[in-house]
Amino acid sequence: NEEEEEEEEEENNLGLSMDIIQQVSQRARELTDEKISRTERLKQLGSQIQPLWELLQVDTDERHNFFVENTGLGLGVIEKCEMELQRLEQLKVEKLQDLVEEARETIRELWQNMEYGESQKEAFGPYMNCTQFNEELFARHQDYVAELREQNELLQPILDRFTKYIELYNEREEYEKTIQDSSRLLSRKRGALREEELQRKRVTLKLPKLIESLRKDVAEYQDEHGPLLIQGKLCLDVIEEKENDYLERKREEKERKKRQKMRTQSEASKTGTPHKNAKGAPRPGSIRRGAKENSQHNRF
Repeated sequence: NEEEEEEEEEENNLGLSMDIIQQVSQRARELTDEKISRTERLKQLGSQIQPLWELLQVDTDERHNFFVENTGLGLGVIEKCEMELQRLEQLKVEKLQDLVEEARETIRELWQNMEYGESQKEAFGPYMNCTQFNEELFARHQDYVAELREQNELLQPILDRFTKYIELYNEREEYEKTIQDSSRLLSRKRGALREEELQRKRVTLKLPKLIESLRKDVAEYQDEHGPLLIQGKLCLDVIEEKENDYLERKREEKERKKRQKMRTQSEASKTGTPHKNAKGAPRPGSIRRGAKENSQHNRF
């Protein structure tokens, strides 16, 4: 009987031990789940607090102190984070008008950088002029800023090269005027002729290559992303228009010089005045002919 009692007692003890183990295991699972839950909650709060700190330009030291004072997974830490989120949300509501105006300034800067035309701005125009400052209006501005920034990042390499094209285009205009002035060859300004040679290489070598590569890159961009507009016009059309304008002016200048030369020759033939060459000296034949005529007159 004693043996039976001992066996029964051992079985009871074993049963109690298993119950305790199960309870401990259950508690461990609960604590693990609680840890996961609190960790996720803190991550969620952090993902909401951080952007608001950035948006409201909260001082860096203030952010650091908040982190130092609120570490761990305690309920008190979670409560402090929830209170901070509420404070920031309220502060955002109070500053909505200022935040919208700041977003609008960013939009204008991006428009200018990407050479937006009026027709491109019209789509967002109603929101830019709206005076009902609320969460919805601010959200639309934020979304539009994000869209413009993404587009600007994609376009920036092409925009930089288009700006370089405009610079070289204008430099070519200056160079064309410079070489028309023959007195520049007598200039004693140090390095003037060397600078002119460098300028010639930029406008005659670099500019054509830049135009060719720009046309190629713009065409590839448009195949993938649609029309690339500059001040409301297709970028390629702007380039072609400027180049055609340049060639037309060159043609007109050539025609003008040709007409002027013919007019000078015609006037010279009517008056008997020796025709001068480009440097202003009479042609050799004209001098000999004039000398011969003078000698004949001198006989009388």
